[in-house]
Amino acid sequence: MNKYILITTFSMLLAVQISADSSTPSRAKKACKQGDSRECSTLGAMYANGYGVKKNYTKAKKLFKKACNAGYVQGCNNFNVLNKREDT
Repeated sequence: MNKYILITTFSMLLAVQISADSSTPSRAKKACKQGDSRECSTLGAMYANGYGVKKNYTKAKKLFKKACNAGYVQGCNNFNVLNKREDT
């Protein structure tokens, strides 16, 4: 039961982040390379959910960690939640 709740909560968090940002993968990737930690987290969410890119938890974790290391709290939260999932 807890695993289902964790997965559902994580998916909802990421979906909210992506829809609020309304960024495309190419724009997010470019902004992330330029140091925009929010866009790194957004791109991580895209990889975690397969929005506009092939689902890739490894890339998602790296992007969330990059955002977190740059001080973006949502990136830290996303990294921690994704890191707790057993299927990643």
